[in-house]
This record gives sequence, structure tokens and C-alpha cells, in this order.
Amino acid sequence: VYFLSSNGKLYALESNSTKLWEHVTGQTGHIGYGKPLIGGDGTVYAGPKALDPANGSVKWTSTHGDIEAIGLDGKLYTTNYDKLVVMESNGTKLWEMASPASGWGFSDITIGPANLIYVGLDHGQEQEPGKLYAINTQTQQVVWQVQLKEGPEEAEVMVLGNDNRLHVTGDDRRIYTFN
Repeated sequence: VYFLSSNGKLYALESNSTKLWEHVTGQTGHIGYGKPLIGGDGTVYAGPKALDPANGSVKWTSTHGDIEAIGLDGKLYTTNYDKLVVMESNGTKLWEMASPASGWGFSDITIGPANLIYVGLDHGQEQEPGKLYAINTQTQQVVWQVQLKEGPEEAEVMVLGNDNRLHVTGDDRRIYTFN
């Protein structure tokens, strides 16, 4: 079990709650890097770091931002506000894409079916509705886009259902569903 704590540490625990190791994230006072991700080979990704699951030592650190999602093919997805970067599991950059909307930054990534990723875009202005894009990871092209209706600054949470429909919550406390 892996979890991030408000003390700025990532903990690895046995199933009986015995601590295996801890890693200082460098982020104190809040939940450091968000959620830890686990790669197909067991590598633990926390923020920009790839950690050895056996002892928590740093294997490598991304210079492209925090690792936010892992594709079914093991590719890593990260954003650095106005850039989406795709990497191999060893940190090698494969490709990057600038924000498809000038002045907008990436806010969230969700892995979809059929080589799609869904990305939210945030303008940084509270009254500006957020945008949502579906991007083909093979062609690096936008498949579709939609501007969320009134008010949400960004797509807060995106979840792909078992029916492959995308469910998105916004700042406006609405749930949007896309096929």
C-alpha cells in the first residue's frame, strides 16, 4: 500500500500495516504530489519522481512536471501547464503537445479507450468555463473538444466508467457525461 501524507512523505506499507519505507517528497504542509501511481513493473511514481518499489530510492526525476497518468501501454503522461508530455516508463520523452487553446493550461488527464486521452483545460479565470479535449495518442491530434457550460473554471475530476463514458465534475457542482 502506498499513500502520501500531509507531513510531506510517501509511505509504503505491507498489507499488515508494517512500514516498508518512506520517501520525503519535499512538499510539506499539504498532500505533496497528489496520488502515487504504480507502473506495470511496480515502479512508484510520485510527482516528478520514479521510485524503486523495493526501497523507495529515486530511479529518475522528470524535468517535464509531475507524472499524472499511466497509459495501458505503460506510457507516462505529464503536464507543465501549457504542455502535455508523453514519456516512456524510463522517463525518455516521446512527444509533447502545446495546449490546443492559446492562453489555456492543462488541468487534468484521464486515460481512455482506443488510444485516447482526455485532458481538461483551465483558463485561470473563475468566470471562464473550462474546456475538455479528447486526444489520439497515436496521431497526437485532437479528436473532439467541448467547452463546459457555465462557470466551471476547469474539469475538477474526470472518471472513465466501465461503459467507456467519461464523467466530469466542474467547479459549478455539475456532472457532465460524454460518450
